Amino acid sequence: MKKTIFTIALMAVMLIATSGLSRGEAALAPGSVAPELNLTSDSQSTALSLMRGDYVLLSFWSSSDAASRVQCNAYSAWVNDCHDAKIHHVGVNFDQEPALFHEITRLDGLDKATQFNVSGSAADRIISDYQLAQGYGTMLIGPDGRIAAINPSTSDLSSLLHTLE
Repeated sequence: MKKTIFTIALMAVMLIATSGLSRGEAALAPGSVAPELNLTSDSQSTALSLMRGDYVLLSFWSSSDAASRVQCNAYSAWVNDCHDAKIHHVGVNFDQEPALFHEITRLDGLDKATQFNVSGSAADRIISDYQLAQGYGTMLIGPDGRIAAINPSTSDLSSLLHTLE
C-alpha cells in the first residue's frame, strides 16, 4: 500500500514538474507579442519598437533558401505597389557572407534601406526569439506589436490588413 501511494505521489510530482517545463516559452502565434528586434547595417539601423503604430511585414530569408528569397522579393514588390505608408517591409537575411547578401539584394532589386544582414550570435538569437527552427518565413506585425499573421500570401495581405483595421 505504501509503495502504491509513493508511486502515485512520485508520478504526480513528475507530471507537475514536466508540465511546467513544457510551457517554458510560448509558441509564437497570431496574437502573441513579437519579440523586440534591433537591426543594424552599414548605413542604417531600425527596431521593431520604432515602427509601432504601423504594420510591419517581417521577412526572414537566406540566399541558400530559395523559397524564402522568392517570398521576400514578392513581399517587397507588394509593399512597393501598395503605396501605403502604414506598412513597412523589413527583410532579415541570414547569409554568413555580407558580400553575398549585398550582391543578392542588388541582383533582386531589393531596397537596401529595408534589408538587414545578420549573422553569428545575433542571428542565433533572432532565430531563437522568432522560433525559426522550422525554416524561414514572414510575420505580419500589427500596430500594437502583436503578430497578426504568419506567412500570409501576398494575395491575402490587402484583405487581411482591411480586416485587422
